[in-house]
Order: sequence, then C-alpha cells, then structure tokens
Amino acid sequence: MDSSPMTLFGYFNERVRANLHLVVAMSPIGDTFRTRLRMFPSLINCCTIDWFTAWPDDALEMVATSLLQETKLEASLLAHCVTVCKYFHHSIDDLAHRYVTGLEKLKEAKLLITELQEELKLLQPRLVETSANTEALMIKIEQDTIQVERKQELVAADEAVANKKFADAQAIKDDCEKELAKAVPALNAATDALNTLKQDDIRVVKAMKNPPSGVKLVMEAVCVMLDLKPERKPDPNGSGKMIEDYWAPSQKLLGDMKFLQNLLHYDKENIPTKIITHVRNEFYSHPDFDPKKIRMVSMACEGLCRWVRAMVVYDQVIKIVAPKKQALEAANHELAPQNERLEEKRKELREYMFIYLQYVHESAQVL
Repeated sequence: MDSSPMTLFGYFNERVRANLHLVVAMSPIGDTFRTRLRMFPSLINCCTIDWFTAWPDDALEMVATSLLQETKLEASLLAHCVTVCKYFHHSIDDLAHRYVTGLEKLKEAKLLITELQEELKLLQPRLVETSANTEALMIKIEQDTIQVERKQELVAADEAVANKKFADAQAIKDDCEKELAKAVPALNAATDALNTLKQDDIRVVKAMKNPPSGVKLVMEAVCVMLDLKPERKPDPNGSGKMIEDYWAPSQKLLGDMKFLQNLLHYDKENIPTKIITHVRNEFYSHPDFDPKKIRMVSMACEGLCRWVRAMVVYDQVIKIVAPKKQALEAANHELAPQNERLEEKRKELREYMFIYLQYVHESAQVL
C-alpha cells in the first residue's frame, strides 16, 4: 500500500464515509423543523428519518422490566419500581413539552416587545405633540371652568334678589287677600240678597203711601249712596221749616227697571269720601239700621240694607288695601324687568354651558 500523504488521507476519508454515523435529533413541535427541512433538502434526500412518537405505557413497562431483571428484586417491589420509572418518563416528557412551549412563548414575546419598541420610537414625536396639546386643553378647560363658575355665581346672586322681591310681593298680595277676605262674606251676602229680590218686591215698596220709618231710613241711605239729591218740602209736623225728603226720589229710583242691576254693578272701589262718610255716620251706626229689624217691615228693604252695610265694610277694607295694592303694583313693576334680566342671564349661562360641555366632550375624545 502506498504510504504517501495523499493516499493516507484518501484512505482516511473512505473509512470515515464507511463508518461515521451522525444522529441529528429534532423536535417536530412548532415551525422550526419544517423551516429546516425547507432550508436543507438533504435532510430528506440523504438521511434516514426515524419518527419517534410518544412511548406507549406497555413499551415503557417492558423496557423497565427488562432493565430491572438483573437487580433480582422481589416481584411486588419490581412492579412498584416499574411504575416509578414510567412516572419519571412521563414527567420528563411533560416538563420538556412545557419547557419548549415556554421558550417559544418567550421568543414570541421578545419579537412582540421589539415591534412595540419600534412603534414607540415612531410614535414618540406624536406623543410629545399630544402631551403638549393635552396640557393646553387642560389649561383651557380650567379657564373655562372658572368663567362658568363666575357666571353661575352671578346668576345665583340675581336669583336671590329676584326671589327676595318675589317673596315681598307675595307677602303683600297675601296681606291684601287677607284683608279683602274680611269684606267678602258681607259682600256676598248683600249680592245674594239683591239677587233674590224681584220687581214685585220693589213695586210693593214703591207703592207705599206712608212707608214705615225703617223703609224710609233704608231708601234714604240708598239715595245717598247713589248721590241722589232730596226734595225740600215743608215739615209735615208744622214746624214751618223746610226739610229734606228722600221718599219722592226713592219712588223715582224704585221705578227704574235697572235699579237692581245698578246696585250689583256699583263702583265700590271708588266711593266718594263725602258719600261714604255720610252713610257711615248717619246710617251705618243707626240702631234701627239693622237687617233683622228692617226685615220686620220689608223683605225688599232688608236686602237693600245689607247692601249698604256691605258697601261701608268694603270701603273700610279697600282703604286699608289700596296702599298695599299700590305697593304690590310697584313691586310687580320692579320685579318684571328683574325677571327679564334674570332670564336673559340664565339663557346666556345655558348657551355658555352648552358650548363648554361640548368643548369638554370633544377634548375628552381627543385625549
């Protein structure tokens, strides 16, 4: 045999090709095995592939039993040792699977972190810009909030003033109604009494030639209330003096078909002071000017008596109420423009609040 270096090296290569065996172990789990087969086709063309699946329990049991035969253990102990060996094998498989899966998850997480870092670098200028815009928005919202609170305080102050004036006006109104309530029963009674009178009742009174003193007293009071002048005639008692007689004007008044209507629509709000003073002094305080006493002589005159007395009571009340009504009108006159100004400010506040809330909503979407 030639012992030159080239011959020896060739012999060495031949022996290596004939006797050298390489075992490449790969896991079929995941995409790694598939990727390597595509990159290195010789793994399929020039290699023998042995595909090892998971060991079945009976195979594990046979291998463990065969290897433990030389230990000469008792049958029961041998069976337990075989079970332990099977458990170790399965546990290692589970741990290996979990380990490989964990490594793949770590690789995926690393790739994801890398991608996120790249995105973060790209977004950094936008984040800086957004941060500046956010700070500006917060300053603007804070300033607008201060303006809204100031407007709310102004509106609240105006509302307090308006409520105070309204309360004062309401108190005056309640006081007026309370005073008027004193005259309402008498006024209603007089109105009811007039409504019950009929023309026949009036004609009976008119037809009296020599009326009782109570009838003459009532009709005289009615004539004074209507500002009718009496007739001057000689005193029938023979004193030789001229006296004022209201019976002739009373008969003329009773003949008026609108007599009762005129009484019902009498202007009781504006009774002249001279007339009401005369009636109050001469008739209202007269002991015989009593509806119960008048009723004994004339049913019709009873209603007229009640009407006269009601007018006196109403005039007393209206003189108390009149200044209060004027104060009420003044308060309402002052309250009306105050309410208008308040409503304008409320409207302005509502519009400002709408714009403010809309701006806050849009800002929240931007953020």
